[in-house]
Amino acid sequence: MSFRMKSVVAGAAVLATTGGMLLLGATPALAAAPPYEPDANSLGRVVFYDAAGHVLTGGSNLQHIADYVAATSADTTGSTKATFFFAAPDHNQPDTSQWATFDQSLSTTYPNATAPAPIKGPGFTNPVVALGSGDADFADTAGGVAQDSTSGYANIFQVRVYSTKSSPKYWESDIQVNQAAGTWQVVDPSIVSTTTSISGTPAGGSSAPGTLVAPGSSLPLSATVSPAKNGTVQFFDGSTAVGSPQTVTSSNGTATVTDTPAAGNHSYSAVFTPAGGTEVVGSTSPTIFYQAKNLFATHVALSVNPASAPQYSTAVLTANITNDNANAAAGNVGTVTFTATPSGGGAPTTLGTQSTNDGTAGEYKLSYSVTLAQGNYNLNASFAPSDTADYAGSTTAQPTAFTVTAAQCPGSPANQDPSSPYFGAAAGTFPTCSDTQNIEVTVSPGSLTISTPYTSSNPFVLPVMKLNPAGTLLSSSAAFPAAGQYITVTSTLAGDPNWTVSVTASDLVGKASTSHLINGENVGLTAGALANGASSSLNPKFPGSVGFTDNTAAPGATPSDTGSAGLKNGPHTFATSSGGGNGTAQMTGTLTVNAPTQTVADTYDGTIVFSVA
Repeated sequence: MSFRMKSVVAGAAVLATTGGMLLLGATPALAAAPPYEPDANSLGRVVFYDAAGHVLTGGSNLQHIADYVAATSADTTGSTKATFFFAAPDHNQPDTSQWATFDQSLSTTYPNATAPAPIKGPGFTNPVVALGSGDADFADTAGGVAQDSTSGYANIFQVRVYSTKSSPKYWESDIQVNQAAGTWQVVDPSIVSTTTSISGTPAGGSSAPGTLVAPGSSLPLSATVSPAKNGTVQFFDGSTAVGSPQTVTSSNGTATVTDTPAAGNHSYSAVFTPAGGTEVVGSTSPTIFYQAKNLFATHVALSVNPASAPQYSTAVLTANITNDNANAAAGNVGTVTFTATPSGGGAPTTLGTQSTNDGTAGEYKLSYSVTLAQGNYNLNASFAPSDTADYAGSTTAQPTAFTVTAAQCPGSPANQDPSSPYFGAAAGTFPTCSDTQNIEVTVSPGSLTISTPYTSSNPFVLPVMKLNPAGTLLSSSAAFPAAGQYITVTSTLAGDPNWTVSVTASDLVGKASTSHLINGENVGLTAGALANGASSSLNPKFPGSVGFTDNTAAPGATPSDTGSAGLKNGPHTFATSSGGGNGTAQMTGTLTVNAPTQTVADTYDGTIVFSVA
């Protein structure tokens, strides 16, 4: 007799934050390897794949746990067909080849030309079993037999691949099955996770339209797989492949390719596919963005009045900006930087900048109090347009000559100058130069900032959501942030005012379908605490005290609920300082996410926003 059990939620769930980002969906921590491993009858291990060729480490469909399985080593028996089996471990039978087995596929021929990369033949010659929609059905075979409840054997099953000539030897891996939840996961061997990064030269932008490049120019791209593993990296521009798959190895996890982007917007990513039959999970990089566009040229003409000026007098430098876009006014808006270089050579000196025109479009003037040493100089001006998406910067094509002469007013050195009417006069009997200098000092209003240690590529992960004992609610909770990390507020505000930290959360949306929702009222932040202990190295450390407000997660609000429980429809007060005192305060709390039991299996994400005022 066969039986099937279905859970209220298929799959597992975790929660992550990036100071504003939530993510739901992950596999529980793996159990220890079963005590019968290593299996004396094993020819190698079994790797699970979906129809697209992605490595599976678990799943929520016990009636069809995978679309393909592949062996990690070649068959030396001369066989060309293989079959998939479940085996029920029995601690009373030390010879694993004598355990009860359940065939769950027809024999399929390998190499398999219709299998997905990277287990597609003829290149991949290890045994491969193609599993039809009715194959690999744990619920209708092994799920109905009596199980060994001995510690280390309970809920553990072996999956095997036999070739037509390999018996009693086989390839095998071990899975842990939760029939009540309808889930399974690989417990042995350990499956390696990877991350893939991508970069370009010049560096790409983190959002569209991204970094400007010239259409048709060479754009080198590089991707790095960590940890380095054997496989291939395919670069993409959107959904279009860039070049052919690039080979990476366990000794060199970096792949490169060069693209020549056509005019328009481009979004590049890299996908790592591990070599077939390896216990490695592939990964996809973040996306970097570029805009291929020809910019209008701008031009700078520079003049100075007077062309020769005494020290400590004033000279006016005028830059006139034009552009090749029919001299469109927008192309002449920006900032001009004026410099002077000794005509005999040497380092340039910045005389000043001007970002406001003098009333005439494209004309920028700098009133310069001459402090350069006496001598001859070449003046130049460079223009940085405000509209960098359409206009290129520019510098004067030819320098403008400028001469600095001696100061004109008599001063203490005048009695040393034979041409001065005060030559030889005693000190104090001739007028001295005076130069009134205005000074000012500003008390900055300071700043007030808040941060958490997470980013979208480095999220905070909570434990798997679990069903409460009453079977009425799914929930996951953990200290936030992780140990040694904090919600950090830094204040340098003038007047030393108190501050308040507020927080709000959005609904959580499924990745597989935007119709899958967890109401943001089910997200809560409680148990706030100030972590500025005596051992803290903060400098300066916030000297005041902080009061905290619990924002308890709703007990499973449905997606249609429009209330403001938990952290939804905030801002909700989390922490309030008292006693004043500028400095840095480090705080922690407990983050909780609840969900109704009817929540659909998916990976959910949303946002948490911290603010301080």
